[in-house]
Amino acid sequence: MKLSSKDEKYFRLNGSAPLIKGKNRSAIYNLGTGDIIHLTPKKSAILETAQQNKTIMKIVRALGIKASTVKDSLKNIADRDMGKFYRTPTYIENFKKGWAKSRNTSVGPTRISQAFVRLTNDCKSECKYCSFPRLYSCLSCTRKDVKDREVNFNSDMVFNFLTKLTQMPLDTIVFHGGDPLLKRDRLITMIEFCRNKGFSREISFITNGTLLNHAPVDIFRKYNVHPIITFFSRQNKGITKEKLVTIGKRLMNKGVEFTVTLTYFAEGNCIDAVENLKNNFLLKEGIQTQQSVIMNNGPFLSKKVYEILVPQLFRVTPDLFLHNKLFHPCLDKSISLEMDGSLSSCPFLPSEALINIRDSRAISRMFESNGIFEHWRLNLSKVEKCRHCEFRYGCIDCRALGKTLTSNLYGKNLCLGKSKTKGGDSKLAYRES
Repeated sequence: MKLSSKDEKYFRLNGSAPLIKGKNRSAIYNLGTGDIIHLTPKKSAILETAQQNKTIMKIVRALGIKASTVKDSLKNIADRDMGKFYRTPTYIENFKKGWAKSRNTSVGPTRISQAFVRLTNDCKSECKYCSFPRLYSCLSCTRKDVKDREVNFNSDMVFNFLTKLTQMPLDTIVFHGGDPLLKRDRLITMIEFCRNKGFSREISFITNGTLLNHAPVDIFRKYNVHPIITFFSRQNKGITKEKLVTIGKRLMNKGVEFTVTLTYFAEGNCIDAVENLKNNFLLKEGIQTQQSVIMNNGPFLSKKVYEILVPQLFRVTPDLFLHNKLFHPCLDKSISLEMDGSLSSCPFLPSEALINIRDSRAISRMFESNGIFEHWRLNLSKVEKCRHCEFRYGCIDCRALGKTLTSNLYGKNLCLGKSKTKGGDSKLAYRES
C-alpha cells in the first residue's frame, strides 16, 4: 500500500485508554470497558510512536513497517473506541481527574479499609494443605503452624485495640483464625463489643463452614455480620458442596448476606467441583464470590485454573488504575493483629510486623514511624520483576505469597500476566495440565 497525502494524519488514544509501556511490549488499559489489551511488539511500537504525535507517514518511515500494517493496527483501535484520527497534532490529557490528590495519606485522618483480627489458631478440620503457599490467603480460612497455636488470647489487649480502632475511619473488621466458630463465645463477644462501641460498618469472619449449621445465625443477622465461607476444589475435611448449599439457603432464609471464597489448586485437579457449585448455585442465587489459589504446583498455575482466574482478575476500573499507580493493590489501607499483639499490614506477613499493641501508643507510633505507609505505598513499580511490566497497574498481587516464595517482601515468583523464558520470549504463566 502506497503512502499518500491522506496519510498526513495523526492518531491518539483517548484519555480513558492510557498506554502503559513494558520492557518489550505495551498494553492499553480501556478504563471504559475494564479490558487490558496486550499488544504485540510491533503494534506496541506503532502505537508508542503515534502517541508522540507522528503522522502515519512518519511512523512507517521511522519503524520500517508496511503502511497497511500501521493503518490496520490504528484503525482496529479506533474501531474499538479507544482512539481517534486527527488532521493536526493533538494534545490528549492523561487520565487523572484530581483523584491522586484526594488519596494523599498525609492529609486528614488515616482511613483503614480493613482490619484483620486473629481470634484463634485452632481449626478442627486439620486440612493437610492448609499450610501450603496461597494466593490471597487472607480471603480464605487458614491457620498458623502448630507451634504458634497455643499463644494465649488476651481479651483486654484486643478490646483496647478495638476501642481505638473503632474511633478511626474504618471500613471493615475481619475476624479470622483458624476457625473463629471454634471460639464462638469469643467471636460473639468481639462482635457485640464493636457494635456497642458504635461501629456500624461491615463486620466479617472467615470460616471453613463446617460449624455453621450450629452457628447463632440470628445473632449474625442482629449485628449485621457477614460470614466468609471457604470452599476447596479438592475435598478433604472442609465443607462439602451439598452442605454448603444447605447452609447457604439457611443463611439466605435468615437474611444473612455471605461470601464464598472459591479456593482452587494450582495444578487444576478437581476444578469441576468449584465450577459446578458456582454455576449451579452461587451465581443463580446472586451470592458474592471471590477467589484464592493454593500454590501446590510451584510458581505456576495449570492452564485450566489460569483461564478461569485471569479473565475475572485482570480487570481495570478508573479508580483501580489510579490507585495502583500509587499504592499496593492489596496491602493498601490494611492492618492485621495477631494473637501475640503484633501488628502488620497483612495477616500472612508476620515477619513484617511493625509494632506490638502491648505498647499503649502502638497505633499512633505505627503511623508516626511511617512504616505502615511504606507497605501501603508498595506499588508494583517498586517490585523488581514488575516495574518494567505493562500489566503493573492492573495486575493483582499478593506480597505474602511473594515473600513466601522468594523470602523477600519485594520478590516476585508467580506472574499471572506473563513470565520470561531463558530465550526472552513472552509466555503465559501456566503449565499444561
